[in-house]
Amino acid sequence: PSEPETLPSAGSGDIHLGPLNVKGGPKYDLERLVACGGMGAIYKTHDITCERVVALKMLRQNPSEPLPPNSRKLFIDEAQITSQLEHPNIVPIHELGSDEAGNAFYTMKYIRGISLSEIITSLRQSGDPAIVEQYPLGRLLTIFQKTCDAVAFAHSKGIIHRDLKPGNIMIGDYVEVLVL
Repeated sequence: PSEPETLPSAGSGDIHLGPLNVKGGPKYDLERLVACGGMGAIYKTHDITCERVVALKMLRQNPSEPLPPNSRKLFIDEAQITSQLEHPNIVPIHELGSDEAGNAFYTMKYIRGISLSEIITSLRQSGDPAIVEQYPLGRLLTIFQKTCDAVAFAHSKGIIHRDLKPGNIMIGDYVEVLVL
């Protein structure tokens, strides 16, 4: 983008779309806000060095809604723990770092697809024939099985998800299942 634009206040603070500077200069170009949660905001981001699209989660900075004092540690722990869970159904972490202002962030695979929550809502509300055809019972059971595989793997490493819900399960364009 030619001119960084300020995001509307969505719990993410005054994060600007456009280049994100890390030590050594710009490394990421924030393209758009994808999701905003209690502790962080996720952006569709262009990794300038690797020339690829990634998801970047940044610890939110909002002076009007300050985070608890241990938020930075919890955020970093989340990234480190997730990065140690190398499993085909767990979203991979690429980098953990901070920008020039010291704001913590991490990057991960950007998933092009739909959340399990969106699939369930579409099936319940509209019975859209295209969704029904794309997600028959057998495919839904496969999604459930792959989710269980990811959770079982995490449990085998002593890790509990603590926020497992359909909105945190993504189904990629090629029906790959990733637990976020």
